[in-house]
Amino acid sequence: MAEHDRAVGPHPFSDRQTGSRPDRPSASIVLWIMLVALAAPAAAAAQTGSEPGPEAVAPSTTRPSCGPLWTEPVAAPVTDRFRPPTVPFGPGNRGLEYGTAVGDPVWAVDDGVVDFAGPVGTRRFVVMTHPSGLRSTSAYLAEVLVEEGQAVRRGDQLGLADVGFHLTARVGPDYRDPAPLLAGDHCVRPRLVPVPAGDPDEVSP
Repeated sequence: MAEHDRAVGPHPFSDRQTGSRPDRPSASIVLWIMLVALAAPAAAAAQTGSEPGPEAVAPSTTRPSCGPLWTEPVAAPVTDRFRPPTVPFGPGNRGLEYGTAVGDPVWAVDDGVVDFAGPVGTRRFVVMTHPSGLRSTSAYLAEVLVEEGQAVRRGDQLGLADVGFHLTARVGPDYRDPAPLLAGDHCVRPRLVPVPAGDPDEVSP
């Protein structure tokens, strides 16, 4: 038995020789084990709090497309603003008048389709319908470069201006001030609509 003990040598957790009484781990080994046991849960908690799990999704920073609903039709200052008549066919200004020179380019204020392009009397006009339901009239052109039924994009050239280019905006027969359409925050935001009770498949979109 003594020869076996000598052959085995010291216990791996003790600096004492193996004897008749079971060896105890040294105080330094016990302290090391306790520190590791206490540190492991704290490290796991810190890692969980600092790093998102595989199912975490970063918050979206995408904003809705905002800005003017229309873009300026010409690169010229406004010389006469919207002054709606107080009575039908009365005096006033049903749109915006610009200080253009002959030959200044005229651009589409928004995507749309050309409803009319050509002369009325001695003046030339381009009338468009836009996806918003508004209609724009680009009046007093020296030359028209589009034709009826043509689809155009915002910023496409419609023609060349004459002196005193004029822009109007209409909803049906009613004239609207184009100035708010050319400036301000026109964001498209979602709107919640209540759904009637019943089978969802029977509800019209």
